[in-house]
Amino acid sequence: MKLSMEIICANLPAEFSARIKGLKNDGLTLERPEFYIGEPRPFLSGHLYIVSAAELSSHTRTEQGAGIICIGNSLYIEQYKERCSLLLVDASVNPMLLFNSLTKIFNTYESWSEKLYEILNSSASLKEMIACSRPVFENPLFVLNADFHYLVHSDYTDQELEQQAEFRFENKKNLLPLDAFEKFLELHKLSLEERKPILLTVNGSSFLNINLFQDNVYCGCLTIEYYGKKCRAGDEALALYLSRFLTLALKKYTFFPGNEKNVLRQSLRDAINGYQVSLSQRRSLLPLHADGEYVCLTIRFTGPQVQLPVEYLCSLIEAEYPNCVALDHESSIVVCAQLGKKEAENTWYETLKSRFTPVIQSLNFHVGVSSAFKRLEDLRLYYLQTCAALENGRLFAPEEHYYLFEDYALKELIINMIGNLPFKMYYSKGLHLLEEHDAQSSVSYLETLRVYLKHNMSATKTAEALYLNRSTLLERLSRIKSLLHSDLSDPDERLRLQILLKALEIHNEIQDQAHPDT
Repeated sequence: MKLSMEIICANLPAEFSARIKGLKNDGLTLERPEFYIGEPRPFLSGHLYIVSAAELSSHTRTEQGAGIICIGNSLYIEQYKERCSLLLVDASVNPMLLFNSLTKIFNTYESWSEKLYEILNSSASLKEMIACSRPVFENPLFVLNADFHYLVHSDYTDQELEQQAEFRFENKKNLLPLDAFEKFLELHKLSLEERKPILLTVNGSSFLNINLFQDNVYCGCLTIEYYGKKCRAGDEALALYLSRFLTLALKKYTFFPGNEKNVLRQSLRDAINGYQVSLSQRRSLLPLHADGEYVCLTIRFTGPQVQLPVEYLCSLIEAEYPNCVALDHESSIVVCAQLGKKEAENTWYETLKSRFTPVIQSLNFHVGVSSAFKRLEDLRLYYLQTCAALENGRLFAPEEHYYLFEDYALKELIINMIGNLPFKMYYSKGLHLLEEHDAQSSVSYLETLRVYLKHNMSATKTAEALYLNRSTLLERLSRIKSLLHSDLSDPDERLRLQILLKALEIHNEIQDQAHPDT
């Protein structure tokens, strides 16, 4: 295993008084040491040389990336500082003792590397990898997956982690709670795309974080905790080295049971997109098939929390409501929830609200809720219901958070029935005359007609609804009918008028929401 000059310097005995000069190279690039003796020869990149100060000359060719450990001081140190990485030790240091110390350092890290390879090629156990890495870093380590669940940690039991660790478990779900996760993201500056190590210091404690990727997709992170300590020189390069093994181990895990939920999510996503579900996908949906019904929800967030990783929010929802699968879709979270028999009868909506609200109550959210259904193959249709509920709900009741499609079904139906033409294009001449009357009068003939049709042309019920006496209403209806020139005994004509008057009502509601002060 190759090392960096920073790692070598940090591990040399204190009596060597080692100090780094020259070009900095954070990578693991230096081979095991060799003595620079005999005839002058170039200092090659990636090689580590032990040389006495007397052996240095001003004209020796030096490649960038070479490492030189100089015993004693030389007049040419300043020249070499511009060319390579230097480690200076006292002139009194025994060269053989120095070589033995360097060999011991390389042996230690080589043994660690061999152990990581052995674990990867056998069990691919993250726990074993972290355990064997604990002595190397001399600080606690933990690994989160892409859903921000703890996969493994080196030092704490669940109870100890809950009491001591900065980012603790939420009960026994191995999931960062929302408040801790928001802090986690704040500390990491929402840098889930960052490829380099991220070092943060908070309240005297430091955290070194390395994001893990598979096929350029974020799949988790490795974090080293420095409680009351500072990150040591070279830890970043070693953590990157460890992260490569962890990534390969996680990739192996994708073929094991436990990632079946990701397959299930993809199957549901394909169903939402309207793609034909394959036989293998149908098999992945089998765990959801049981007695009872389903409901689809689409959750949209606004405000600063919209930057929260969707994978984390999906995991949070699934942890709170185990009978559901949550997935990201078009900047939203779509949830397919399985209802029990009791929930499917009457109480499922209130049950869902009581379960979901605590999870996302600190976020600015809106939820579209479909009708209950029985066939997962119909998921796309019920997803479209949630979209319609959200669109209409946020338009007509923006102060609410939950929108049932059934509450907005009529509005959606009327809007779709009108089509692309303005609804007044469907007015008869008589309706235009009623509208002209209303523009010049405090008495609305259109509203009177709407209420009259709503009550099945019952003069008594209409008078009660409008707080009019019967004779006044009959006189007004006579004038309306004379202007309308429509046969109200014809059911098709009545339906046409009711649709248009409902469209007018919806239009006025929209105007009121858009201009509340007018």
